[in-house]
Amino acid sequence: MRSQGGFREIFAIAAWLWLGGVLLYAAGIAGALGQATLVFLAVVIGGGLVVLAARSPASRRAVSAAVRAHPLPAVALAAAAAIPLYLGLSPPVARDALIHHLALPRLFLDAGRIVDVPFALHAAYPQGTDMLYLLPVGLGADWTSGWIHLGFGILASAVLGMRARRWAGDRAGLLAAALFLGLPVVARLAGSAYVDLAFCLYVFLAMEAFLRWREAGCTGPWLAMAGLAAGFALSSKYQALLVIALLGVMVLLSAVRRGGILRGAQAACLFGLLALLPPSPWLAQNAWAHHNPVYPLFSHQIGDAAGDAAESAGPLLLRRLQYGESNLEIAALPFRIFLSGRENDPRRFDGRLNPFLPLLAAAVLLLRRRGATLSGAGLLTAFAVAGVFLALGTQVARARYVLPFVALLCPLAGAAAVRWRAPAARALLACALIWNGFFGLRAAWEADLFSYVAGSESREAYLVRRLPAYPLYASVNALVPKEGRVQLLFMGDQGYYLDVPYIYEPYFSGVGLARALAAGPDGAADYFRDQGVTHFLVNETLLRRFLDGRRGSGGSAGFEAFANAWTTRLDGRGAWSLYEIDNMKPDQEVMAGKAVKIAPETADEWTRGG
Repeated sequence: MRSQGGFREIFAIAAWLWLGGVLLYAAGIAGALGQATLVFLAVVIGGGLVVLAARSPASRRAVSAAVRAHPLPAVALAAAAAIPLYLGLSPPVARDALIHHLALPRLFLDAGRIVDVPFALHAAYPQGTDMLYLLPVGLGADWTSGWIHLGFGILASAVLGMRARRWAGDRAGLLAAALFLGLPVVARLAGSAYVDLAFCLYVFLAMEAFLRWREAGCTGPWLAMAGLAAGFALSSKYQALLVIALLGVMVLLSAVRRGGILRGAQAACLFGLLALLPPSPWLAQNAWAHHNPVYPLFSHQIGDAAGDAAESAGPLLLRRLQYGESNLEIAALPFRIFLSGRENDPRRFDGRLNPFLPLLAAAVLLLRRRGATLSGAGLLTAFAVAGVFLALGTQVARARYVLPFVALLCPLAGAAAVRWRAPAARALLACALIWNGFFGLRAAWEADLFSYVAGSESREAYLVRRLPAYPLYASVNALVPKEGRVQLLFMGDQGYYLDVPYIYEPYFSGVGLARALAAGPDGAADYFRDQGVTHFLVNETLLRRFLDGRRGSGGSAGFEAFANAWTTRLDGRGAWSLYEIDNMKPDQEVMAGKAVKIAPETADEWTRGG
């Protein structure tokens, strides 16, 4: 059970995917994001993956033997992979994909190069994984972006399976992989163009390499591999700073225990320096453009200020303010996130984990009492627990933000299920797999993809059905000239399906307009004119609620005055409306005999969604 088991092959594939993102980023910086470049890089990246996969026949034989020997866990793993494979057939509809994971690549492709997008703070984040989405978007196959993300998830499950296999054999490895890939939050993420599963892959590689370095007596190439894998993670998400800090401390303590303080300092420095190499293109770009390598993080202390960041609150305080949660509810977040998650509900962590997973993983403690020690299990558990607490304390509470740490319980659970020979172990394992299967099948049902996949429903019809505001996006594309510019107000910043230039406010939608309305209708007109905005697309219900909350009952009245004086409503569906901002002054319009464009009673109807 001490064989490398394909680890080096998966590490090489992960490194190649990171390199592919860097090559696409370099092409974008050089202004070479044309069709020919995309086709060439798609062939290079895809060909490299095929070559790397073909060079691991021993790993394929080992997997094949494990599947034949343990068919039931293999079926569970195949079923866990089939659900996101099906979900990935959908056109892009996931929220963050429409905001930045696909929207930013589309903006870059429209410009033919990597451009500054000052209104989108996500554009300053490391984009090692997002760059890969340039290929499906630019080559007219954006739906395959979900399958790219699924590929990262499958590789991540394989790394967890390797750790469980070293502890308890092939069956444990298959179970660990199935438990991870079947998690409800993973099933939904894996069918969409996100970066969380790429981040998970890199974190798992870093942790596994660290454990192997420690098992080898803190020698060998494993420390360098751990540092580079942590750097790959930082190339995808800033959240990797937590991972680097935690692993750096563990590297330091392990090396000090083996060889003293000097050796510990050397090992920690090597790990940290290597972790900074993979994300260096993005860190250097931010340092040059914003005088802050991790912009917009710490923007109050370093470099450029990031918009209205001053109006943001810490994540725990934000939950208290938004949802009125008590101190006890805040303290219970690490437990509640397992028990009460729900998809598309930010209050309930915007995703669902598996409450049986930590219970099954905790069974490792029983094994330890009986003398069945698992090398590295304590460190893995400590890393997972510390990571969950740090993630909840430094970020908005989301299931996918704690996923890289929670998922490290899967190899513990797989090993416990195999080595803890008791009815309770089988019952917990069955409950965990049934939980995953139920919510996975529900995700497939809720996607309502069958008619689209069968060809009886068009892409447009499916998008209209899944995205209520999609008809307004189609109106924007039809009614706004290419030289125009649209501002999104309370549209969730989702601009992927817009064919015309657009902007939105970096932090809080509506803040700039609310300030401008304090100067009256002309002030609001100047606010849009100063940004070159010719039209705006707005959720009127949310805008009016925001303005009344910020400026009292006169807030929405001020917007009505501006709309009457300066705009023409081009289209409206329910709560959503598209306005054109007129160039003529109101007094000129009155002289020209133009009618008032919006009657207050009509505006009230829009507020009600009529």
